[in-house]
Amino acid sequence: MERDWDDNLVKSIAPSDPHISLEYEVIVFENGNYLCVGRKEMSTEELTEIGYNLDEIGKPPHVDVVLEMDSENGNIVWIWNITDHVIQQRSTNIQIME
Repeated sequence: MERDWDDNLVKSIAPSDPHISLEYEVIVFENGNYLCVGRKEMSTEELTEIGYNLDEIGKPPHVDVVLEMDSENGNIVWIWNITDHVIQQRSTNIQIME
């Protein structure tokens, strides 16, 4: 939501992906698009597919994202997702040496 100095609503827009919620302040780019920090809900299947070990730490309620959003229609221009950087491949054949 964008508000003026008198707290009147000037504009309200949401990301086109219904699984993303914006949680923090938004920066306006020179082209009018928004740089946003938010959170994305991911299903158990999505998390398992990328290697998240649900048995060890459970399912997170959301993951952090940074995105550029079109200020006119809410379409996501690009998105960075924390899971692209913290989820690692794992092997069930690992043997621990003692």
